[in-house]
Amino acid sequence: MADAPRPTAAEGDVHAGNTAHLDALEEAVNKRIDADVNVLMENYKDIINLSRIGGKDHYDTSREAFQLETRADSMVRVAQSLYLLSNSLKLSLLLSQSQMSDVRNSEADQLLRDTETYKRECSQLLTKHWLSGSALHEDPAPGAEPSS
Repeated sequence: MADAPRPTAAEGDVHAGNTAHLDALEEAVNKRIDADVNVLMENYKDIINLSRIGGKDHYDTSREAFQLETRADSMVRVAQSLYLLSNSLKLSLLLSQSQMSDVRNSEADQLLRDTETYKRECSQLLTKHWLSGSALHEDPAPGAEPSS
């Protein structure tokens, strides 16, 4: 019986490289999220500070209104950025699960085929060496050599 193929050193290097790439990508996404959340918090603090009432002339009111609009616009852009990042991550997850399920299904099919092959080989060896004439012997697969 043939042994299952074992990963080679090159495959191990590729796996380590993929893991490092995914770790770097995760770190970049986390930094982006942290930066966006910090912008939201800072702008929110600025809006609260600019919202005080009393003792303002027309110039101060106009200036603060412009600053409030600027801060609100920045918050909207950051919120949209986080929303788009969230959608990208969801899509990435769905696509990776779809691709992984295809890979898992093909691996499962291959394992089932290998199992059937090994079962036939075991049956043939048992029949040949220990159970000559036994009823346990299965019919060989089409194209397979009959056991002697």
